[in-house]
Amino acid sequence: QSKKSTEQANVCSVLYTFSILFIQKTISKYYNFNTIFMNSEDIIWIPGYNLDSNCYLIDDILVDTGAGDNKEYLFSKLKEHGVNPEDIKLIVNTHCHFDHVNSNCFFPNAKIAIHKIDAIALREEGNPDTVASHFGSKINCHKVDIELEEGDKIKDFEVIHTPGHSKGAICLWDGE
Repeated sequence: QSKKSTEQANVCSVLYTFSILFIQKTISKYYNFNTIFMNSEDIIWIPGYNLDSNCYLIDDILVDTGAGDNKEYLFSKLKEHGVNPEDIKLIVNTHCHFDHVNSNCFFPNAKIAIHKIDAIALREEGNPDTVASHFGSKINCHKVDIELEEGDKIKDFEVIHTPGHSKGAICLWDGE
């Protein structure tokens, strides 16, 4: 990859991140995201902060963990919902991008689950598929305990492989 294309990719990544943050902050002034986007009271939405992805709490499962820079924020949001960080038993990463996986290390007692394709990128130091280098970052935690595949179940959710954003991106579908 040329230096120019790398610089262009970095600029696009930064612009994308800022646009998402702007949209989240603007819309959240007027709407409750849990009301708009969640059809279940069993799923708790934890809004992303700075470069962090959104996270979702389902009992003792945390879906995505963020970029790794805002431990206190994430822990405070968990505690607001009566969950101690050490009570998280499973982390499900929807894909291997650093803003979704880099806080996995904050939960040493949790098993880490990610699609088998993205597990390769997460395990490899410096793998470009994590896009960490686009943000001047690196993956801090390379642990993978469970390699997910299409059709696997997590509680009442089915794992759907949805490649595109990353090769091993997944969605969790409750059948409704």
